[in-house]
Amino acid sequence: MRSRLSLLAAAIVVSLSILEIGLRVLTPYPVTTSSNKADHPRLGYVNSSQLPDVDAHGFRNSRLTLEDAEVALVGDSMVWSVNVHSEESFAAELAARSGRRFYNMGV
Repeated sequence: MRSRLSLLAAAIVVSLSILEIGLRVLTPYPVTTSSNKADHPRLGYVNSSQLPDVDAHGFRNSRLTLEDAEVALVGDSMVWSVNVHSEESFAAELAARSGRRFYNMGV
C-alpha cells in the first residue's frame, strides 16, 4: 500500500514538473501584470508586440494598419476582446456587420 502511494506521489510530482517546464518554455516568464506590456510615451503602456496578433504599435491588429482604417476603436478589455480569437473580436464583428475597417486600440 505504501509503495503505491509513493508511486502515485512521485507520478504527481513528475507530472507537475513537466507542466511547469512546459509553461515556462511556451509563455513569457515570469507571468506578471506587466509581462505582456510595453512602455508607451503618451499612453503609459500598450500591449507587447511579441504577443500574437499585436502590431508594432501594441494594438490588436494583425492585418490592418492605422493608416488604412476608417474608424479607430479606443477602449479597455471589451475593445481588446479578451478570451476570443482576433476573428471574433469586437472590431472584427463591427467590420463584418458594417463593411468598414476598424483599427482596434483596446488595452
